[in-house]
Amino acid sequence: AWGATAWAVWVGRKDARAQECTRGGDYAPWVPSTSPLCPAGAARGCARCAGWWISSGPGWARFGWAGPGDCPVSSLLLGVDIGTASSKGVLVDADGTVVATATRAHEVSMPHPGWVEHDAQAVWWADFTAISKELTAAARDQVGRVELAAVGVSGIGPCLLPVDSDDRPLRPAILYGVDTRATVEIDELTKALGATTILERCGSVLTSQSVGPKLAWLRANEPETWAATRRFLMAHSFIVRRLTGSYVLDHHSASQFTPLYDPVEHRWIDEWTDLIAPGLELPPRCCPTGVVGDGAAGVTGPTGIPPGPTVLRG
Repeated sequence: AWGATAWAVWVGRKDARAQECTRGGDYAPWVPSTSPLCPAGAARGCARCAGWWISSGPGWARFGWAGPGDCPVSSLLLGVDIGTASSKGVLVDADGTVVATATRAHEVSMPHPGWVEHDAQAVWWADFTAISKELTAAARDQVGRVELAAVGVSGIGPCLLPVDSDDRPLRPAILYGVDTRATVEIDELTKALGATTILERCGSVLTSQSVGPKLAWLRANEPETWAATRRFLMAHSFIVRRLTGSYVLDHHSASQFTPLYDPVEHRWIDEWTDLIAPGLELPPRCCPTGVVGDGAAGVTGPTGIPPGPTVLRG
């Protein structure tokens, strides 16, 4: 949660500096920022801000520029992280001051030996909603307002949640490496594709951490579920989809879909996705911690989040 919020703070501070730049003063003229770390990669910034944007030094701990003429934003930043046994949230001000924190415990389901699952609605969405409500209520109590600049979302991975064309979960989510149901599929895909080839193209061999064999397991063992599946989501992408309508997956998470993704070329491997997951809609990739959209009024209402804040993921 802290990492998700730190990025939200960073984006909020960047926006504030941009606003200061537009007011002139002693800032340099506008120049484009080419920082690979900037979630708004094409955004413009002054020469002085551009250097601040790409800083990886101690300034990160302070969430931004700390020199003369600093221009903090007034909005709050909310971060929520969905974990295996609990979810955590933190609400901070623009200078990184913690306004409130919240934790919500939950359990995993283990219906069969080697199976470890989460109910996406009862765990992921319920946790996010409860934590968001608690933190926004705390903001009203402590600072008299709920003015969110951004919401950061992160979560466990790699998980597999199959959803239909309306994004309704079709079964409980299959969790990461602790779920070992796909051992047969791991062996079959390793033999079919070659362990060395998989390693060269994907950067790792197939293990219980890989999502590809779990997709193959779903197709082989739950054909009715597979027939209705149109997309696949993880904990954070499920929440982002609910909040913004965006169907995206960051590069790091996509790299855990071995052997479907090439982490060097940053693309899905067409021949292997056609083999393992034919007919599924593959999510576009985005930069980790990238901006993916704005919170929609109809969805953010139940969470206590005012409509409109920027949503980040990863």
